[in-house]
Amino acid sequence: MRVDDPAGPVDRLWATGERTCCCPAGPVVAAVMPPTSGLSHPVDLLLCGHQYRASRGALAVAGAIVLDQTGAIVANGRK
Repeated sequence: MRVDDPAGPVDRLWATGERTCCCPAGPVVAAVMPPTSGLSHPVDLLLCGHQYRASRGALAVAGAIVLDQTGAIVANGRK
C-alpha cells in the first residue's frame, strides 16, 4: 500500500477482507512504515485496536503514518 496512491489504497486494504498482522481480530488501523536502509519501499501493517495501542510509541519512533478505515491520518510519526 502507498499513502499517495490515487486509487484509494485504504479502501483496497479493508475491501479485500484482510486480517490484522498480529491476531484474528479485525483491523482498525493501517500503519504505513516508511522505507529504511534495508527496505526501499513503504510497508503497511494492519493492526487491531489492542496492538495499535500497545505499539503507538514504537510506530511514532519509526515514523509510521497511521490511517483509519476512511483513510484519515490518525497519527503521523514523521517529524
